[in-house]
Amino acid sequence: MVQKKIVEGAVVSGRYEAKFFTDLDWVKKQLKEKFGFDPFPGTLNLKIESEEYNKLLQELRKHPGVELVPPSPDFCRAVCFRVKVNGKVEGVIVLPHVQDYYTNILEVIAPVKLRDEFNLKDGDKVTLEIEI
Repeated sequence: MVQKKIVEGAVVSGRYEAKFFTDLDWVKKQLKEKFGFDPFPGTLNLKIESEEYNKLLQELRKHPGVELVPPSPDFCRAVCFRVKVNGKVEGVIVLPHVQDYYTNILEVIAPVKLRDEFNLKDGDKVTLEIEI
């Protein structure tokens, strides 16, 4: 049975590295195969309160999620969970297996540019419904 977790975060600008990741052929192919959409190049970054973020990570670690498997060890693995953004747009949160990853940021991959879809700017609140 699918459980749903509701999380709210504030839009923040990122490191501008996600466009490279979401443009990789193996990432695009696996997102299409596993989630049914072609990703917009880039992610929407949401800052989550530290305590809530830590609780969420503990909960997510109890579940396997859907893994994005790289074609070589030169790239990192990542685990994804389905989300619905502001109750309207389907996407995924991506949790890369990297050392210097954010400590309280969730990255959302979607088929559309979420900033434009919802007319978002830094500081705006966004609600995620996460399937775990």
